[in-house]
Amino acid sequence: MLIAALLLSCVLVALWLLHRRRGAVRYRAAHNALVAKYTYHGLDIELQEAVYNRAIHELRTVGVVDPAARLDALDEAQRYGYYAAAMAALYISPAISGEKWWPIRDPAGALRGASTQLASARERLASTYGLQLELEPLTGERTA
Repeated sequence: MLIAALLLSCVLVALWLLHRRRGAVRYRAAHNALVAKYTYHGLDIELQEAVYNRAIHELRTVGVVDPAARLDALDEAQRYGYYAAAMAALYISPAISGEKWWPIRDPAGALRGASTQLASARERLASTYGLQLELEPLTGERTA
């Protein structure tokens, strides 16, 4: 009985840690998307094209057959998540001093179900820098 209770406790702690980690990844992906939108619109046209092409390259490397169509079909936040990865790969620093790009393996996947994290990241950037950054609500989710 004691062994079963210990095993159950270990499983519950592991699930709790997994849940916290997933929330942290979603928050970092949300942060990247918001900062990427702000940064991207401050770039000249040539750099914007380089970011777009690098985002397509990122999608192609994970096996997406038509990466341009896939990128254009993503929600705004997910698209800017890939732009953040592209800007990091191109060594383009965030336009917000003191911020950085977080490494996210799958920006689109990390942002699924991340409306709460988007709202939290938006709130932190607003309170820290006075920026009002907006992204379209994620498809199929209520607005935060």
